[in-house]
Amino acid sequence: LTLSGGEPFLQKETWDLVSWLDDNPNENLELSVFSNLQIDHSSFSKGLEKLISLSKKLKAVQLVCSLDTWGEASEYILYGHSLQSFESNFKQALNFESPIELPFTQHLPPLALSVCQLSQRKFISGFNLGSLIGNSRDV
Repeated sequence: LTLSGGEPFLQKETWDLVSWLDDNPNENLELSVFSNLQIDHSSFSKGLEKLISLSKKLKAVQLVCSLDTWGEASEYILYGHSLQSFESNFKQALNFESPIELPFTQHLPPLALSVCQLSQRKFISGFNLGSLIGNSRDV
């Protein structure tokens, strides 16, 4: 089951569904929630805790983190995007001891093509992910 578009963390229906799944667990269900992590830190923390709790009742839960590019280009391409908010929420998700998977997705809008490799390298080095994903020079 995939939840995306319209930032699921801000949708009341997302949490209604999470509550329903919590009450009606299915050990064969995999849940993926796509987010650009542009949520206030308090709301993100509450949502993350709910997903962690739910992950114990499902086959798998993924929080798919979406970021098109890095730095000023990121904030230019996505009006209202705050890299600081993304970083804060992503670091919190990384620091949780949980079975939630944290894949990363990058869309390639034309304005990001010239900096996409640089943004991947900065993402990997900025969060010290090199040891988790192998040789970052291959990115």
